[in-house]
Amino acid sequence: QNRAWDPSSSPPPSSPQPTTLANRRWCRLNVGCSMLLPWFPSQSPPLQVAPNTLVSPLGFGTWSWGNTLLWGYDKEQDESLRAAVAEVQRRGGAQNFFYDTGDSYGTGALEGRAETLLGTFRRESRSPKRVVVGTKLAVYPTRLTGRSFEDACRASLKRMELEQIDLVQAHWSAANLQPWQEPALWDGLARCYEQGHATAQICARLPCSIGLVRIRCRIIMRTLFKSTRRNHPVFLLFVKMRLF
Repeated sequence: QNRAWDPSSSPPPSSPQPTTLANRRWCRLNVGCSMLLPWFPSQSPPLQVAPNTLVSPLGFGTWSWGNTLLWGYDKEQDESLRAAVAEVQRRGGAQNFFYDTGDSYGTGALEGRAETLLGTFRRESRSPKRVVVGTKLAVYPTRLTGRSFEDACRASLKRMELEQIDLVQAHWSAANLQPWQEPALWDGLARCYEQGHATAQICARLPCSIGLVRIRCRIIMRTLFKSTRRNHPVFLLFVKMRLF
């Protein structure tokens, strides 16, 4: 017997739906949003990124700041960026917010612009101590000694108007292209910590902590071994994740 479907009684009979590219994208969008919701700062516990430093699980990236090539940056956008940082701090309440940056963020003459802006916005903030910063040192082929990475860290601190940073990282591994540069890289991160420029380390962040980013398991184990021998805290491991 054919009857009209009553929405209040039961769900409609299932029928095959065409699998189109648009449908798949919408599905991935829904899944991605569902995955992000639990990480909203007010609903999730804080994360530790350095000794005695807890931050909101939702961080703030600065890759586009100063990048004219990929993101069409213009200095006229600085006021909007300032307002965005101020709004994050206002809505965050008493939480610390983590800001991810790098000494290579910014193109051409604007290289390092992201760190400069972040330092300015932090100084202007009503609660600068709640601005937790981690920077990534670019593994340029010209940085061949531990001292060169330490000097890069000092330059980053100067741009950000800081005496010490919460987290120091290597932006990428040199193992594939210049494996002979790896010892200098890890020594440089260690020197940043030992000289008090950072509280922890990561294969991609500045003083204060050492972190590992996009590094193979073999290199990770070797780095952890060396850091343990020198009594250096490694707090973070960054992995790639695609939501869509």
